[in-house]
Amino acid sequence: MLTPLDIQNKRFTSGAMGYKKAEVEEFLELVLRDYETMYKNNIDLNDKINMLNSALEHYKSIEETMQNALLVAQSTGDEVRKTADEKARLTVEAAEKQAKDIVENAMRSAMEATKEAENIKRSTELFKARMIGMLTSQIESLKSSDAANAAEDDSEVK
Repeated sequence: MLTPLDIQNKRFTSGAMGYKKAEVEEFLELVLRDYETMYKNNIDLNDKINMLNSALEHYKSIEETMQNALLVAQSTGDEVRKTADEKARLTVEAAEKQAKDIVENAMRSAMEATKEAENIKRSTELFKARMIGMLTSQIESLKSSDAANAAEDDSEVK
């Protein structure tokens, strides 16, 4: 690549009918200034390109890290959701079993209470029947005793 120094040091040989030396030198001076400005701008732009490429690589690295973190977070979220679903399912199953046990115990207790009530009712009826029988027997005994006493009193009176 041609440098500004190459332009500055360039010398032309004069021919028989050559260009006017002053015009050529003036034009070369103008080309040199413009080329030097463009050359410096080109160096600055290349530096900026290198800096931007470096920054781009840095941001690509950050992007990759963030994508990996997002994948890990998504995976962790899925695992947490799966664990929560399983825990909820187990909790529901345990609650349903506990409710079933409570209902079964209540039914068993109700049946036992019903049997006990029936037994008490039978015992009460049996007690009542015995008491009636005993009282009837006592009344009969008293009636017989009164009849015997009345007959004795009648026989003594005669």
